[in-house]
Amino acid sequence: MIRGIRETLVGVFVIVGVVIFVLLYTWLSGKLSFSNTHDITVHFSDVEGLRVGDPVLVFGIEKGKVKLVRIEGDHVVVVLAMERDVVLPDDSQIAIRAVSYIGADKYVKVTPGRSGTIPEIYYGTGGSFDLESLGAR
Repeated sequence: MIRGIRETLVGVFVIVGVVIFVLLYTWLSGKLSFSNTHDITVHFSDVEGLRVGDPVLVFGIEKGKVKLVRIEGDHVVVVLAMERDVVLPDDSQIAIRAVSYIGADKYVKVTPGRSGTIPEIYYGTGGSFDLESLGAR
């Protein structure tokens, strides 16, 4: 009787441990968020290695994460999960930057504009230093 209870408790602890591990992994990777965010859609011609979960910086402060990256026709659609207090007018500048010149880590740099209109779709630019294009000249 005691052996059956002990085996059941071990099984329950293993299952709970696996569930906690999966939840923490998805939360830390940026795929699950418990904060109050809204989505911003940005079109890029090239995302230069941007991945889901990469940070979004507004004036150098992390205010969101990359939620989705997908190809649509001749451009790439990136969905940013931004904190609710971030409002981006249509003249905002959105660019993909590299953390360092030789590293693969990327982030999205956002510089809010001053206009009064807020579009549904933004257009971003890539701005990383590209060593391959220098070598091709």
